[in-house]
Amino acid sequence: MDSLLKNKDLADGQIMALTKSLEALQKDLKDRELQVQDLKQSLELQRQELNDCRDPHQQIALLTALLAKVNKVFGLKSKSSTLVIF
Repeated sequence: MDSLLKNKDLADGQIMALTKSLEALQKDLKDRELQVQDLKQSLELQRQELNDCRDPHQQIALLTALLAKVNKVFGLKSKSSTLVIF
């Protein structure tokens, strides 16, 4: 009987740990969803700016700023901030 109570306590502890982990993951997912929404809005604004912009240097600056934001949101580390334009 003592063994059953010990096993139950261990199982309850694992359930609590998994529940906390799940809650943290759900919060992280919600934060990521908000970041993606923000990124989509930024992308749309920068797309409009690019469409209005005729100066190639300013276009590159706008694209570089957008790339930096994407890298920040997704935690990417770019070896170079140089954009290759075809």
